[in-house]
Amino acid sequence: VGTANISVTKAGMISTRVAMKVNERVVDGTIVVEAETGTCNGAAVGDDNDKCHIKTSSGGNTYLLDWEQGATVVIKFNAAKAGTYTMGWQARNTSYSSSATPIDVATNMSCKMNNNAVTLSGEISGYTFKVFEVGEVTLKDGENTIEITNVSGAPHLDLLKFIPKA
Repeated sequence: VGTANISVTKAGMISTRVAMKVNERVVDGTIVVEAETGTCNGAAVGDDNDKCHIKTSSGGNTYLLDWEQGATVVIKFNAAKAGTYTMGWQARNTSYSSSATPIDVATNMSCKMNNNAVTLSGEISGYTFKVFEVGEVTLKDGENTIEITNVSGAPHLDLLKFIPKA
């Protein structure tokens, strides 16, 4: 992720330089699930749910924010292939300060995949959405259910990524 610069020089010709933006590598079989598609404490996520709210940014991105301590978001999604996946959360810190204390997901959150506890790790920092790897999960072929609970301070959560392990 970043910028790649390519320069081409040949005697007798004009030199050329091209800068390309390099995005995150997409692995075949990656599953992307929007966080706001789930339920929160049994009701649809949204402004009329007093436990979990969603926001749409000026750029049109909708994400989960301001979920109450103790609230659990449940999201159902399908996997075409059973296996072990790296789970990433596209998230950002809730503070508007770039120097805010990072959110420790192992302390502040709990997670279950298909009723099995998931060991979370890592921190969510910064106020720009990016993907943070937070754990490893086993998915089954077909429908899977993830439960994410705000134990003591949840990030703003945009989407979940499940990347197959090689």
